[in-house]
Amino acid sequence: GEAQAVELVRQTFGGLVAGSLTIAGAASGDLVTMRASGTLPSFIPFLPGLPVDMTATMHKEELLGAGGGAQP
Repeated sequence: GEAQAVELVRQTFGGLVAGSLTIAGAASGDLVTMRASGTLPSFIPFLPGLPVDMTATMHKEELLGAGGGAQP
């Protein structure tokens, strides 16, 4: 998942942004958490970059639709 998240950021925002972030994932039970942190580069000279610290958590994909009355 980490490699896919990095590739998504690279394709969406470019290599400069992707290279400025650290993306790490962890699984615990049926949940997966991804965290991106770093400093986005400033595109305006003499202004500092924008610090980023984001976390997202969701259920593992293979568990989605399994049980719980989920419909296709």
